[in-house]
Amino acid sequence: MTRKASIKTLYDHPSDREPLLPAERDGTLSGLALALIRGAERLRGTLHPITCELIADLVRSMSSYYSNLIEGAE
Repeated sequence: MTRKASIKTLYDHPSDREPLLPAERDGTLSGLALALIRGAERLRGTLHPITCELIADLVRSMSSYYSNLIEGAE
């Protein structure tokens, strides 16, 4: 049984690398984003500064890990 090599699509046009933005028609996404930001700020206000710093370090390392995973780095 032969294994097919994975085919990688190349993006040559600059617009291929632009972020995709959803069409906002009724403001639902903006409202949800604002609620998320407010909730995050309330949570941050309840945390001890040291705890907040430790969580930020953890999220930073997770973000780096998943970013590298997405880009195919090992």
